[in-house]
Amino acid sequence: MDIPEIDNAANQVVVNLLPTKSKQTYDLPCNCFKEWSDTKHVENVTENVLVVYFDEQSVTLKSSISWLTFSQFKATLNVNDTIDISKFTKLVAFLKRKSDNYKPKKYKIFSKKETETVLREAPDDRFLMTKVALIIGDTR
Repeated sequence: MDIPEIDNAANQVVVNLLPTKSKQTYDLPCNCFKEWSDTKHVENVTENVLVVYFDEQSVTLKSSISWLTFSQFKATLNVNDTIDISKFTKLVAFLKRKSDNYKPKKYKIFSKKETETVLREAPDDRFLMTKVALIIGDTR
């Protein structure tokens, strides 16, 4: 194999490194970033560029979504552009600072007694599927 053939083969392998099932999910924030970059006339992805982008996004996004986006960027930029943003210490520090006051939403979890009450007292005609799900979920 000569060099162009090796390069083409390597490119084919690299294209498939991102998870197939979630490729669209990974591409969406990256496409938004590319649009933002175009409007700001950004030529190169640098740490400062990403800090500004995440700062602007943090106005409307929760910190958990910012971390998710960071993770998606990390994978996508590493594969597509060979940029390792995990080494962008200012960006990581920024994300940590933004998540200082973040309080995750706590969901109410039924106690065993509450679950038994639902199974006994809820009418089957409205809650049969819920009861089945509770029984299956409780046995696993």
